[in-house]
Amino acid sequence: MALAGAPCIAGWRGSDGKDTWPQNYGGSSDRGPETMRTALQRSDNTAAAYALMRLVGVENAAGFLLRLGVSEEHINRTPFGLALGSSGISPVEMAVAFGVLGNGGVYQSPITFLGIADSNKNTIYDAHANQVRRQVFSPATAWLTVDMMKDVVSSGTGTAAKIKGQTVAGKTGTNSDQKGVFFAGLTGWYCGTVWIGHDNYKALSSKTTGGNSAAKLWKAFMQPIHQGLDNHNIMDGRAEDYGLVKVTTCNVSGQLATDACKYDVMGYGTSTDYWPVGSVPTTNCQMHFVCDICDQSGMLATGFCPSHSKKGVVMLPIGHPLYDFTDTVYGSVLTDYLGEYANIRRTNDSFSNNSLMQSKTCVLHQTPVFSYEQTQLNQQMISDAQRLLESARQQLANTPEEHPGYASLNYAIGNLTGLISSNPSNETLAAAMGALTQAMANAQGSW
Repeated sequence: MALAGAPCIAGWRGSDGKDTWPQNYGGSSDRGPETMRTALQRSDNTAAAYALMRLVGVENAAGFLLRLGVSEEHINRTPFGLALGSSGISPVEMAVAFGVLGNGGVYQSPITFLGIADSNKNTIYDAHANQVRRQVFSPATAWLTVDMMKDVVSSGTGTAAKIKGQTVAGKTGTNSDQKGVFFAGLTGWYCGTVWIGHDNYKALSSKTTGGNSAAKLWKAFMQPIHQGLDNHNIMDGRAEDYGLVKVTTCNVSGQLATDACKYDVMGYGTSTDYWPVGSVPTTNCQMHFVCDICDQSGMLATGFCPSHSKKGVVMLPIGHPLYDFTDTVYGSVLTDYLGEYANIRRTNDSFSNNSLMQSKTCVLHQTPVFSYEQTQLNQQMISDAQRLLESARQQLANTPEEHPGYASLNYAIGNLTGLISSNPSNETLAAAMGALTQAMANAQGSW
């Protein structure tokens, strides 16, 4: 899934009451389009906020927390509370919730003891038999989420939680205003959560994160527990067993990838990842278009650009969620993240659209750029052209205006004269000289 960077996220209010977006850890702003897998791996707040507001919904997210066993009192039913961790979920609740993913999406109420037996070993109470169980996520959703969280530990913000010889998946987190940091992780054997903070919620050091503190502490007590245990995958089976298939999609639109997506001028490219069979995109990307782009300026190439190549550029189709931001105060944000052409406000008028495209033509190469050898040749050709013009003008002066070749000769002289003053390319100059030579031949002789 591609989460396209937006100038603001509808419903995500700032202190001024206007729509905005949250900053990522360390103060960085929106990274632009990224897949959910990448966003989870980097622990990006903007993607979490976008997914909540556009794809899930506040009430729907709160409903999932309740089904995961989180107390209503611990849920802050606001965008900030649900996406970025201002809800006061306890470590036990967090461990249970992550355990649901490892259990294939099935919730099991937590127990603190296995059961009660009398002196004759008769079971009086079986805790397992009395556990509440319910399906919260589909097995496919659980498998895919666990797979993404494996990347968090292998190469993302949770690398400090790696346990040699064990498959580990997990997620780092930081509570709002640095009031706490956590790491929740699971293996094929156990699930556990660490929260670090003060009882009075005094802010921690700004350098304290879930990755460099909570993940390390999690490993410190989980690694001894796994001593002597074989490596078990967190969920058995392959992706195909859960109805998941691999599909290559555009990293900007999330639709089926085209060559234009693959060679995106901004470098976003494509991703091949798992999708539920019933959710596979069926439409080719409608945001990317192939254009001849100057390799230096990143704009539409002119005939004078020394090097250029076919690239994919992003133009927002009418009806896209970001279309209404084109040609507004947010235009610079669109071009920063999506490229020069994302701020073009396209219409149903193809002539107007073409005119708008031409306004994005390369500004660095409006005139020819020659190498030393090319320059020497160009200068020689101009000298030859000037001598040719002198001969042609003499011929024209001796040719009656009524001659059939007079008009063509006069035009060819004017054309070459104008070219010499415009710093032409060698190829253009040679063509004009050839045309003049032919016109001179046609104007010779009586008629």
